[in-house]
Amino acid sequence: MNVGVLGYGTVSSAFVKNFFLKYKYINKKSSSFINITKIATRDIKKVTLEEDIILTNDLMEVVTDPNIDVVIELIGGIDIAKQAIIEALKNKKHIITANKALLATHGIELFNLAKQNNVNILFEGAVAVSIPIVKVISESFASNKIQSIYGILNGTSNFVLSCMQDKNMDFKEALKEAQEKGFAEANPTLDINGADAAHKILLLTALSLNNNNLNFEELKYKGINNIELKDIEYIKELGYSLKQIAYSKIIKDEVYIGVEAMLVHNENLLSKVNSSMNGILLEADLFGKSYLYGTGAGGKETSSAILADLIDLSFIYKNENLDFRYFRNNTYVKINENIVWNHYYIRINFKKIEEDFNLFIKENDINIIEKKYSKYEYEYVLLANDIQLNKLKSFNEANKYFNISITYPIL
Repeated sequence: MNVGVLGYGTVSSAFVKNFFLKYKYINKKSSSFINITKIATRDIKKVTLEEDIILTNDLMEVVTDPNIDVVIELIGGIDIAKQAIIEALKNKKHIITANKALLATHGIELFNLAKQNNVNILFEGAVAVSIPIVKVISESFASNKIQSIYGILNGTSNFVLSCMQDKNMDFKEALKEAQEKGFAEANPTLDINGADAAHKILLLTALSLNNNNLNFEELKYKGINNIELKDIEYIKELGYSLKQIAYSKIIKDEVYIGVEAMLVHNENLLSKVNSSMNGILLEADLFGKSYLYGTGAGGKETSSAILADLIDLSFIYKNENLDFRYFRNNTYVKINENIVWNHYYIRINFKKIEEDFNLFIKENDINIIEKKYSKYEYEYVLLANDIQLNKLKSFNEANKYFNISITYPIL
């Protein structure tokens, strides 16, 4: 089984290195002999290899090569990667990719094309790389109807929030430390604004439904860049941690998917997921609850997932009547955005304390912690259910001195 590789960055170079370090071991576990024969990269001069591998700066030379059976796409991005994969599929190449953004936004087109050409697309490295979550959902839990997925799926955001909580850093300080330690890109926008986690949770939802006809544009996600240190401090006092949670819930056959900062109680296992680590909680009708924990990124870690996919392919790539593994159903599934959580953390600012507000709090049995933070302004932190929150919003509309500054759901 001959393999062509697109790209030679951090992940790709780690994959090639580890493939040859474990060359004999991998081939002992494989059904067919595996070898990397060609790599396409922008700058050939920067690549030094001891192995006899053809180097080219032309992606099409790899994806159209009749001697290549599997194309591993590791260039990232959308447009160029998409075109390369389309050409590879048309030339009946199996695909292995870690490109969650591409699969989340153009997965329907790519998987349909793969089916038409009797080839497969494998993507274990696209989500939580040291957690085999793709295989867990699609194979180990295949008999289950998954009811909910809660995940910390972005290591950069989790590192930043951990620094804010453990070191009392503000957001900018925490992000700077993440970049200095290599846990954040120079441009961390997709990590910080929630898009990266959104791509991943959409893929996990598609796997759990065995249906990838989900429109990423319907998925609402929120970032962590506006989180204030004062809220982190209040939340710690209440016995919670603030985490960026990617969630997927099925409620009465309605599908809810999103990403936002949420309070997680310190007794919840997800509250223990710190630094750049990932954690996933699943709940289903048969196995009940399951928790998975591991590294979410890294060249060596991602290469582990890619190599696992490569070994899997060695058993099926010659099958003339390949039974496609993923997404056997393609009926459109609407993503609902207006999910209602049981409880919320609410911070309120107002210029003066009025008797009617105190009476309102008392009558509605709202848990309140008063915080006077300046000479002229008061601040209340509340824990309220969804009915109480709606009443607070109505009260807010009728009383202009009163302002709901921030609201976070509680997991």
